[in-house]
Amino acid sequence: MKKRLFPFARGCEREITGVTLLFLLSIFLMWNFPNVWTNLIAVTGLIVFVLFFIFFRDPERTPPSDPDLLVSPADGRVVMIKNVSGEKHLNDEATRISIFLSLFDVHVNRSPLKAEVCWVEHRPGEFKNAAFADASEVNERNTIALQEGSTKIIVRQIAGLVARRIVCWAEPGQIVGRGERVGLIKFGSRVDVILPRGTKVLVKVGDSVRGGETAIARLT
Repeated sequence: MKKRLFPFARGCEREITGVTLLFLLSIFLMWNFPNVWTNLIAVTGLIVFVLFFIFFRDPERTPPSDPDLLVSPADGRVVMIKNVSGEKHLNDEATRISIFLSLFDVHVNRSPLKAEVCWVEHRPGEFKNAAFADASEVNERNTIALQEGSTKIIVRQIAGLVARRIVCWAEPGQIVGRGERVGLIKFGSRVDVILPRGTKVLVKVGDSVRGGETAIARLT
């Protein structure tokens, strides 16, 4: 895969440009009006500048070679594995794996498998701590339904206290590859992947995972 010159997430151009201009302005003030306050502004500008570049990084990832392995849809830590039912796309008992993204994790979300996007649904909601169990029902969220043959899964992007902007690039009818980028949650939050009953889960609560790379389950 060809490496990109600027490995930053698609859709963050405005934020990167804005923070770069603010950083340059802070340096200008410190250089031309040196005092305690302009020095403080410059240091703050540098910290924000570095954090934004960390937040919006988008490294390349290589999925495992076994096509039966489902990869993690996001970087972060597994905070919950729970049996659920009543999901619109699955219509059966299922397993939900919840991954919490910190401010320092990569925020780009990826498809766990090669599949067709059946539908995408955005729902407004609250902005509770995304680590709470009920965040997937009450918080603002975006649901991506995927299907490959008889296999159906759901990827759900969930907003949180800090992350209040969900970006989705997946469109109905689109074929996405395993590990392909499907969206972005600005400043981290939580991503749920909901798997059909019988899928063998390969991770446990507390595990750290990498989007598009870590195998979280095996299709059976």
